[in-house]
Amino acid sequence: MTREHDECIKKGKIKPFSRGIMLAPKEIETAKSDLETARKTYKEGDYKWATIQIYYSMFHSARALLYTNNLQEHSHYCLIAAIKRYTLKQNKSQHLLLRVFRKRKT
Repeated sequence: MTREHDECIKKGKIKPFSRGIMLAPKEIETAKSDLETARKTYKEGDYKWATIQIYYSMFHSARALLYTNNLQEHSHYCLIAAIKRYTLKQNKSQHLLLRVFRKRKT
């Protein structure tokens, strides 16, 4: 585990979530919807709003990954820590997702 992940568990910001695996597909659908909306918004020239919509698409994608481990986050910071812990070892391409997500978590 990572230090950040351990701290999030200790503070109760990452908790077991038995319904996670059942809700993961809903999070993926939300992520897809946000991405499609962002594409439309971008084409309309509203780049700032498109960026926000893309951020939320990434957020829901990351949450779906966490849900597949039957866990739930209670902060964006802890979502990043959990994704880092549970998925980066499986797929190094997710480093990009985390770097972008971390920059936008404010």
